[in-house]
Amino acid sequence: MDSDLALAVALQEQFDEEDKCKTEAPCVRTDTSIVDSYWELADPNPNIHELFLQFDATYFKSSLNNAGVEVKWSPRMTLCAGVCSYEGRGGLCSVRLSRPLLKYRPRRDLVQTLLHEMIHAYLFVSQHNTVS
Repeated sequence: MDSDLALAVALQEQFDEEDKCKTEAPCVRTDTSIVDSYWELADPNPNIHELFLQFDATYFKSSLNNAGVEVKWSPRMTLCAGVCSYEGRGGLCSVRLSRPLLKYRPRRDLVQTLLHEMIHAYLFVSQHNTVS
């Protein structure tokens, strides 16, 4: 096989894979980082609850969801992008993300803030560490 034909075959396979991603749902790329620029166009406004569950399963063995940690948008929080709070003796843990600060920021900022706050939540759930 000459080099032109090999290149044509490789490009056709790449095209077919990209076309498959457009027609099949969901198409998840495994060759990119969770903060890769690809996601800015593929999923610019992700659902924070879905991200939370995905990251919890991937990085925390679903321990946050199993412990009842919640994630929600805060429409009034403007001094920081995210906060993890621990309430009461029952150990209720809540991750809140600033809608005003993250709404127009790149997706990468949302992902990094969510993961940062999830780490705080994990430390609380697994070690009862309330010091941030």
